[in-house]
Amino acid sequence: MSRQQSIIRSSRRIRLRLIVICSIVAFIIAAVFSLVSYRISEDASKQVEANAVSQNARLIMQQIRHAFVQERIRPDQLNLPEQVLDGNYQLRVSRQGELIYQSQYGTHLDIESSSLDELVRSDVNQNGWLNTPTSHYIWAVQSDPQLDIDLLLIKQTDVLDNALVKVIYHILLTALVICVLAFIGALAIGIVIARQHSAFSSELDFKASHDALTGIYNRDHIFNCISDYVAALNQQTADNGLPQSTTPELHAALLLIDINRFKEVNDALGHACGDLLLKHLSRDMSRLLRENDILGRFGGDEFAIWMPHTTKEQAELQAKHLINLVQKPINIQGVYLEVGLSIGIASFPSHGTTAEALISRADIAMYTAKRQRLGLAHFNLEQDASTVEQLKLTADLRKALFLKELVLYFQPQICLKTNAIVGAEVLIRWQHPELGLIFPDRFIDIAECSGMINEFTRYIIDQALEQNAQWRELGFEFPVSVNISPYNLNDPQLLEYIHQRLARYQIPPDSLELELTENAALADIEHTQKVFKQLSKAGVAIAIDDFGTGMSSLAYVKNLTVDRIKIDRAFITRLDTDKGDQAIVRAILGLCKDLRRVSVAEGIESTAVARILTAMGCDIVQGDFYGKAMPANEFTELLNVEKKLQGQVKV
Repeated sequence: MSRQQSIIRSSRRIRLRLIVICSIVAFIIAAVFSLVSYRISEDASKQVEANAVSQNARLIMQQIRHAFVQERIRPDQLNLPEQVLDGNYQLRVSRQGELIYQSQYGTHLDIESSSLDELVRSDVNQNGWLNTPTSHYIWAVQSDPQLDIDLLLIKQTDVLDNALVKVIYHILLTALVICVLAFIGALAIGIVIARQHSAFSSELDFKASHDALTGIYNRDHIFNCISDYVAALNQQTADNGLPQSTTPELHAALLLIDINRFKEVNDALGHACGDLLLKHLSRDMSRLLRENDILGRFGGDEFAIWMPHTTKEQAELQAKHLINLVQKPINIQGVYLEVGLSIGIASFPSHGTTAEALISRADIAMYTAKRQRLGLAHFNLEQDASTVEQLKLTADLRKALFLKELVLYFQPQICLKTNAIVGAEVLIRWQHPELGLIFPDRFIDIAECSGMINEFTRYIIDQALEQNAQWRELGFEFPVSVNISPYNLNDPQLLEYIHQRLARYQIPPDSLELELTENAALADIEHTQKVFKQLSKAGVAIAIDDFGTGMSSLAYVKNLTVDRIKIDRAFITRLDTDKGDQAIVRAILGLCKDLRRVSVAEGIESTAVARILTAMGCDIVQGDFYGKAMPANEFTELLNVEKKLQGQVKV
């Protein structure tokens, strides 16, 4: 049963219950109304008729007094009121307890004489009712103490009974009208409430299955669609009476989509801009869907597309269309944003036959595509094992930052003119409690992909500056060089954090140098230049790392506010044997000289390479030939040994 059908049935049940309840309440109200109305009408009618009979009795008593004054009392001498004559009645007059007059009309009244005598002996000027098995009577008593005469008038209530019958008829008719009106009102109220319930349930259903920000489906709906697809396939298999292993294989695919550099958009431009970007991308992706495809937002910057009845090739083609969708900058309120997509693909049934399995494995494939910068990736079993390790390392890395398990190593940088140590590049190592010493190639990507890169970089800067402050107390003044990620350029708090750390350790801004790879620097040249100018204005040195590997180096390097250019080790390792590398290095060194940039060559491992670089006029070198990366205490010993060579060289 679909959710909509469930809502309709629920509304019908509510409407029926309201009608039944309101009808019962209306019936009870009508019954109470009828009973109360009848009682009130009966009491009022009895009172009116009793008063009339009492009035008749008083009129007759006046005639009797007149007759006694005239010393005559005969039946023909009494003129009874017309009200008495209209119906059956009985009149008795007694004096000193003896009956002296009696008149009766109509059928005989079946009332015992003793009962009448009791009425006469009761208090004067009374009236009341007498009920017999067959009739109802009204009686009235009049007495004259002076003449010692008692009068008893009894009248049958045929007229009253007829009137009450009419009253009952009108009451029942009124009650029926009330019931009908109540039923119609209940029906109308039921319809209104049922509609409101249906609308409210539909709204809740929409909220339960749709993302509040983008208006597309959410994770729960995608999960339910996959589960329904699998359940329908299993039901079809059971209806056909086939073993599940012989069922014709139906293919489907789940695409899990992550927006690259979305965190930087949020950090730099605010969450409002990030929300607009999500809405924009959701609309664009919706236009690429096939008829049966379902797009949903999993939360944050993750989307998913469930593609039933598709092939692996069609799923991959769809992923490529999505990647091409964001190749051009996206205009968000006048700001052009360059983002990318990382898409993981899990296929049904080869990668999983449940919603949980497909989502998990699409997530693994997406993480692989993001970490390896592939754009898209299909799940495979090798990823499953490696992802488990990555997930464990991610959790451990968070603890490592807190427990300070990340250890800084330092590689000396040597001035070729003076052979003095003029700097130290910071290289991070992770002293894992179980896996031992881990090199950065295993956890840098984790820090970037898990959103910890800003915290990670701040940790390194803090530790490096603290160590630099200790060396300065020993008399060694040189900058420490820290590698930063392109993600750090979008950290709005980076510059303020550096100011705070420098102030805490009381060292000058030129004690810190930040290194960024050439490709990362040129990815968004305008933003990079803006950040570099801010850092340079604050006194922090800037270095371009791995120079020479980018396709647009010469076109952009002149516009970057940098202090040092580090030649990529790929051109240095075989410098003594490769004429092509010599030509490239010579050109880069000439460029540095003309642009007044300090040149740094890294990766020197032999005397021959060192001599060539000296001859070419390179300013600073580093590599295993001059000293491997070492812990801070060993680097301190090296400084003490070569104290005579220490110093700051200004080039």
